[in-house]
Amino acid sequence: TSYNDGLEVSGSSGTVIGSQDVVDLAGGDNLHIGGDGKDGVYVVVDASDGQVSLANNNSYLGTTQIASGTLMVSDNSQLGDTHYNRQVIFTDKQQESVMEITANVDTRSMTTEHGRDIEMRADGEVAVDAGVDTQWGALMADSSGQHQDEGSTFTKTGAGTLELTASGTTQSAVRVEEGTLKGDVADIFPYASSLWVGDGATFVTGADQDIQSIDATSSGTIDISDGTVLRLTGQDTSVALNASLFNGDGTLVNATEGVT
Repeated sequence: TSYNDGLEVSGSSGTVIGSQDVVDLAGGDNLHIGGDGKDGVYVVVDASDGQVSLANNNSYLGTTQIASGTLMVSDNSQLGDTHYNRQVIFTDKQQESVMEITANVDTRSMTTEHGRDIEMRADGEVAVDAGVDTQWGALMADSSGQHQDEGSTFTKTGAGTLELTASGTTQSAVRVEEGTLKGDVADIFPYASSLWVGDGATFVTGADQDIQSIDATSSGTIDISDGTVLRLTGQDTSVALNASLFNGDGTLVNATEGVT
C-alpha cells in the first residue's frame, strides 16, 4: 500500500510512475515499481513497526529511503535500476529504521563495480541474517547539505557479514552489535565519531583503516588483517583500551594528536 500521492502499489503487478514522483510504502510484500522518467523517481519506506519487501527487477531510477519500519532485501534489483545503483538513505530521526538483508546480496554494479551506498541522515540499522555475506558501497554523510549524519548512529546487527567496498564520509557513530562488519577498501568510515564492537561481534579491517576513536566499552573483536594498519586519529587517551579487543597480524597505530 502506498499513500501521499494517491498512487496504490500492491502485489507483484507492475505500476509505472512518472518523473519527480514519490511512492510512500506503508507496508506490503513483493511490490513492483517502475519509472518512465530518467530522474527524480524514488521510494520511501514508512512502515512504522511493520515490514516492506520489494519485487525483483524494479526499474525506478531514484533513491530508496527508509523513514520507519523494516525493508527486507534479498536481491539488489529490488532497490531500483542496477546500472545507476542509487543509494539507500535512512531519513527519520524520530523513528526506528531497519534494512534486513536475507540473502547474499552483492550490490556492486557490473558496469561501474561500485556498490550501493548507505547514506545516513538519521539513525539506521542494517541487519544481516545468519549465513549471509553482503557487499555494499560506502557509508556516506548526508548529501542534502544539512549534516544530519552528525549525531546519528549506524548499527550493524544480525549474525551475517556486511562488507563495505568503498571509502566513506559519514560522521555517524558506528556500532557492531552482532555478526561481522568488514572493510574491503581503505578508510570505510574515517570521519565516524566512534566505533563500538559488542560482545561476540567482530570488526575486520580488511584494508588500511583510519578511525577517529574506538569506544573503550567495546567487548568484541577488532581483527586487524595481516598487512593492514588500523590508525586511530582522535582516541580519548584518558581511558585505556583493553588489549584483548585486538586480534590479527596487522598493526595498530595511535596517531592521535599529542600522542608520541
